[in-house]
Amino acid sequence: QVLGTDMAVDAADTLHVVWSERVLPGPDEPGGWALRGTSLPAAADPAAPGTPGPVTTIVPAAGRHALSPVLTADGQGALLLVWVELDGRQMTIRAAGRPSGGAWSAPVTVSDAPADSSWSPDATATGPGRFAVVWDAAVDGDYDIELARLSLGGGGAPTVTARHRVTDTPRFEAHPAVAAHGDRLYVAYDVGPERWGREGSTNKLEVALHESRHIEVLAIEDGRVAPLAVPLAQSHNAALVDDCEQPRLAVDGGGNLVLFFRGLPLQSEYDDPTDAAFRARVKGSVGGRGYRAAVWYTYMTRLDGRGWSLMGRDRRVIETSAGGLEAATDLAALPGGGVAWVTVGDGREQVDTVMVSALGDPTAQELRAQALWWWAPPSETPVLVSAGKLRKGNPVEPLPLGEWRALPALRAPAARPAAPSRTLPDGRRVQLALGDLHRHTDISRCSMNWDGSVLDAVRYARDVGGLSFLAVTDHFEHMTRYDWWRTQALLDAYDAPGRMVNLRAYERASAIDGHRNIISPDDDLPLVSYPGYHVHGRDDVEAHDAEALREALAGHRALAIPHTPAGMFHGSDVVNDWDTHQPSLDRLVEVFQGYRGSSEAVGAPFAIAGQPWQMVRPQFERGLHFGLIASSDHQSSDVAFAGAWVTDVTRGDVFEALHGRLTFGSTVRAALWMEWGGVPMGTSAQAPPGPTPLRVEVDGLGLQVTTVDVVSGGRVLETRGVNAPSATVEFSLDVPATGTAWAYARAHFAGGELAWSSPVRLGDGSESPDGLSGAEASRLDGGPEHGWRAWRQQHKDLPGEDGAPDADAPDGGTPGADAGLPDHDADAPAPDDG
Repeated sequence: QVLGTDMAVDAADTLHVVWSERVLPGPDEPGGWALRGTSLPAAADPAAPGTPGPVTTIVPAAGRHALSPVLTADGQGALLLVWVELDGRQMTIRAAGRPSGGAWSAPVTVSDAPADSSWSPDATATGPGRFAVVWDAAVDGDYDIELARLSLGGGGAPTVTARHRVTDTPRFEAHPAVAAHGDRLYVAYDVGPERWGREGSTNKLEVALHESRHIEVLAIEDGRVAPLAVPLAQSHNAALVDDCEQPRLAVDGGGNLVLFFRGLPLQSEYDDPTDAAFRARVKGSVGGRGYRAAVWYTYMTRLDGRGWSLMGRDRRVIETSAGGLEAATDLAALPGGGVAWVTVGDGREQVDTVMVSALGDPTAQELRAQALWWWAPPSETPVLVSAGKLRKGNPVEPLPLGEWRALPALRAPAARPAAPSRTLPDGRRVQLALGDLHRHTDISRCSMNWDGSVLDAVRYARDVGGLSFLAVTDHFEHMTRYDWWRTQALLDAYDAPGRMVNLRAYERASAIDGHRNIISPDDDLPLVSYPGYHVHGRDDVEAHDAEALREALAGHRALAIPHTPAGMFHGSDVVNDWDTHQPSLDRLVEVFQGYRGSSEAVGAPFAIAGQPWQMVRPQFERGLHFGLIASSDHQSSDVAFAGAWVTDVTRGDVFEALHGRLTFGSTVRAALWMEWGGVPMGTSAQAPPGPTPLRVEVDGLGLQVTTVDVVSGGRVLETRGVNAPSATVEFSLDVPATGTAWAYARAHFAGGELAWSSPVRLGDGSESPDGLSGAEASRLDGGPEHGWRAWRQQHKDLPGEDGAPDADAPDGGTPGADAGLPDHDADAPAPDDG
């Protein structure tokens, strides 16, 4: 695996290339991500490429992850290499220098590690042997831009001479780019909303992780910072202003500022405000601006001192750059003036031949519409590389600026509290780990403009959510082979055992069996498709139903986690088919989803407006046994957590806890534990009949615990008041003389927040420790010819949360997802969004 490449030319016209490369553990190296490099001396023929020299290791792996390399030259022969280094729990910015004709120096730390994490470095030369480095740093979940000045000594080793914070707001400020003009630096970066990733709530687009981004540019000089007097946003059409990011910056030979960025126009027009069809689409767009648009482009523009313009327009699109959000772009100022650029695209506007044949003989307009249809995958067109040059503009004076202010000092993060821990009845010591097993990115085309990139998901989980494990579960239907490979490579690169680990995962959105997230700790997780969406060369096997899925995953450590079993939205036909429940694979169920709400029971807090037979709670009565978790799905953040009690924060240990059902679901950061008769939550066991102690331990981790419920036999048996930050609550519950009984705990917190433990099942030992399969439960319900669908008709009057047998009872708790469901879902094509 190779991620991230950069290059620079020294004074002898030798081209130096560096990249980040995964190194598997071996007898001589513990593994990690190393920085490799090679050099290509100038050829005798200026039009011919040089001959590459040997590949050398600049920064060995040695258990660390050296990522996102940036290489820059000072024009006098000296080079500076900057990268992100993930070393255990820390993410810092590091650098090494190389004098003209010399070797690479030992690395030094640039960021001085005051932040939770440091990301996205960029660098520029400010004079012979002098450089400026920028990056974004997370401090207590807030991202700001930081700056360091470096100088190279005689041996090429960098020395950090100053560090500053460039931005100082509660907004999301990230992905900086830097360019120098004389003694002045220009820094561009993208901006998201305040409290990014925090306080998300169900079905509110304004709090989505990627609801909007725009670009700002600042000038830095003499320890001061000032905004440009001509903001970029004032010159751009309103539909594009809030959908541009990933800036790249250069100064041409005339002193003009050249900016490239990634933008999301509304298709199929290139955001032309004079076009009537474009205006209608902006006005009629549902689900948010640019809703489900799938194609990003690279744009270019230039500030000449008066305004942003290029060849008579405020920006120009590179039409061959159509692709995903994070497609790479790079710039280089040319020695004689002007700027060279290179960018890539994946050709996703082109229609796949399979799609064409399925459509018969469509018109060109129909083809284009189908290519951008929200559920269709992009085509498998190879990556397109485009390059070009911009001539330098007319010379300008230093660009006009707003008011100067002093650069603020760096901030140090608050200390992270230790995770709660406990000893299990079998003597194992475990600690609390909070995670998310259902997060999407811009690869999932059903919600393209809400969820952000893969690295947005990692940023949220690591720095804002405070998570210990993450599963990016993009729809396999929407992936190209490259998407699948790149997602796994990025998650490997940012895997940090002890701090936060990334599991292998994807979603299968079956309209027949329901939606399941496939989770594994291992690299060999097969991509299992279903009919109609199988792609040769991408998918390992096709499975037409849940049983075939189980067979395809046999021999692999994997979970299949049903989500939103009560339905995707009110009236949806796509619900989890409980007949297909398989204890060996469906070890967990997503009882609460941040995007839609709870599937616990009719009338329960946050309940989706489903029917009783769709809900989770009745399945325990039927003899099914599974653990409970909560997770996010689309657009929601900081509102759903999968809790697990793990021996350590590694992929294997997290998976063991998930498989063992030592789990709980929560709408808030909390710790929840339940034992019945000394048997841990998530477990089945034989126990003597009669009254048996049931203990619940709950900690709001700073939030007040108000009450604790014990749920059994299809209803809330008992509620105890707590009104304290944490509590241990004792109950007594009968174990039956024959058969089994089940129970789980539900904790309530201030503000209406909730947590659900996995159930304990105790009885005479006549049932399997994993409970019945869906097929076995169906036979008991009336035979295979009837099954769950017949059972649900016979039991449509099951009691809801208040015990009343009212199948149509309204939600008796806090409004769930359906209360604010966007109109677009009412006529969404199958399979359903999610």
